[in-house]
Amino acid sequence: MKASPLKALQQSWFLIALVLVLALGQWQASSLLWLADQKTLRTTIVVSVIFIMALGVPLTDIIKQVAKPLPTLLAASINMVLMPIAAWIMGLVLPADLAGGFIVAAAIPCTLASAAVWTRRAGGEDSIAMLVMLITNLTCFFVTPLWLLVLLGQSVQLDVSKLIGELFLMVLIPSVLAQTLRLRIPRLAQFATQHKTALSTTAQIGILVMVLFGSIQMNQTPHADSQSATQGYTPYIQTVIAASILHSFALATGWYAAKVIGFNRREQIGVAISGSQKTLMVGLQVCIDCGVSILPMVLYHISQLLIDTLLADWWARQSQKREKENEP
Repeated sequence: MKASPLKALQQSWFLIALVLVLALGQWQASSLLWLADQKTLRTTIVVSVIFIMALGVPLTDIIKQVAKPLPTLLAASINMVLMPIAAWIMGLVLPADLAGGFIVAAAIPCTLASAAVWTRRAGGEDSIAMLVMLITNLTCFFVTPLWLLVLLGQSVQLDVSKLIGELFLMVLIPSVLAQTLRLRIPRLAQFATQHKTALSTTAQIGILVMVLFGSIQMNQTPHADSQSATQGYTPYIQTVIAASILHSFALATGWYAAKVIGFNRREQIGVAISGSQKTLMVGLQVCIDCGVSILPMVLYHISQLLIDTLLADWWARQSQKREKENEP
């Protein structure tokens, strides 16, 4: 039985909104520059999304993942070890400026919020995504520069104190606060559990606002793309294809490796998504510092959002179908 148009629209609302937001940011970039410059607003949105996601994850789930660390370690290894190597191999057949951008995109940590949002949207174990986010961001201070030195031949000095401060403010404080409130206020914990879907939807709206900021900034970020500007659409086509392949490779590796090891379906989803997502905020700055094209970073970010939205919705439908088949 086919889904009604209204139900299909409800299931695909985020993908539709994502395309519209990206288009709005590109078409109205000049008139929306003032919005992209609101750093306090951006920080507030990220903190709010992290808080909302952490509020919906019981502390027992996080402790369970710490006690059973293999899924988290697998995802973190794919994200910070396998992906840079894969990007370097792909770069052998790409123009030098694009190849450098891909190495940077693959060497940065997991995104701060959307990995947990998409894992929950897909029906996966979102506590894995949150731990991978913490591990990769905490270790990026030495892992990212090391990969850039080995694969790109450049020494990049990250502002460690600034990154630690941002991580502390945007990830640790809202996560700890959310878990503290869950423990101290049982009714709030019950509310968060009962309204997990609504909280996820709210978090996704926050992600859309962040995507709008990123789309606007694409037109005002200093480009190392002077060659791309003279080559028409060829670099864009090359980059979209390469970004889709790299992200799909990491997704598939996480999914099938987790399956072979014997993880359950929720853990497989958590490993696949958190092992393949990258953060745009850190990536853009590192690209500029290295003097490489930002195009791979931006298009990788867009590709991961589009691919993961489609895949997460498909996984969610498959999970619902299985639940119905198992009903007595």
